[in-house]
Amino acid sequence: MCCYCLTDTLSDLKFINALVQERLGDTDECIRYLDEAIKVHEDETRGLPLSINFYTKFNAPLLLEIASEYLVFSPQEPVNPSDPPSVSLQKATSILEKIVRYIPASLSSKYLFAKTRYLSREYEPALSIVNSCLKVDQKFVEAHLLSAEIYYSQENYVEASNALERAMSSNFLIRDWPSYHILRARVSAATGDARSAIEVLQKALKVTDAGRQKATVQETVAMYLELASIYTKINQEIEASKIIEEALEKFKNDPENKELVIIASARLNSSKNEIDSALGILSTIPPTSRNFMRAKAEMANIYLN
Repeated sequence: MCCYCLTDTLSDLKFINALVQERLGDTDECIRYLDEAIKVHEDETRGLPLSINFYTKFNAPLLLEIASEYLVFSPQEPVNPSDPPSVSLQKATSILEKIVRYIPASLSSKYLFAKTRYLSREYEPALSIVNSCLKVDQKFVEAHLLSAEIYYSQENYVEASNALERAMSSNFLIRDWPSYHILRARVSAATGDARSAIEVLQKALKVTDAGRQKATVQETVAMYLELASIYTKINQEIEASKIIEEALEKFKNDPENKELVIIASARLNSSKNEIDSALGILSTIPPTSRNFMRAKAEMANIYLN
């Protein structure tokens, strides 16, 4: 649900249409309406001097909602250098940069801006922005978690662990957040404690399946993939296969997320030196899929290794 107040402008109406199209499952139409909303917004504010009228028409809450919507269609992990740039991520970054420029005190905008820099592998600028948020609000738990993600991506596992501890001390309720469990598991696995990582993810999936913990589809997929990845790394291919089979069954009616599991399955086959099987699995992902480039990148990794 949107948190901004409608102003009956054309940009608002375009954004509402985008939300309708997303609900209907039409990604292309959703993005088209988001693009139109931004174009109209730029037309409505172009050339205006800084004044109350400008800030009224600037409508930062609407822009923040549009940027958040673009992020839905952006990579959820830092992009690989070999991957083509994400247009949605670039658009979100541009919008958030504009909000932060005109309204620097908006912590929610600065946090999302930091996230877009992190997803673009601009780790140091992202960390600098996150730290500026935490200087204002030390209990900003999402910012603590993002700093943990950044440190993890930089392979600074000590600081990642410290950031997770700070997040926990800021809000004990994050014990129910799947994103917290995924990060804990990744840091544990990276520091050689695969057993703890597996236990964390198994428990998180169990309480999620039982309905005692809320998780988005993307978070549930991420937990399955992370668990399969850890099993693969410690050469427990049978357990990894079981997790992948379970995930394929769970997401059999969700083509996009099922494809992510298929890519993980190919990665497992590749680790067992079943190269032809891995390449055959990846070739089943069609060019029209949002996961097509991810599959091609996985194919490239197989050929290179």
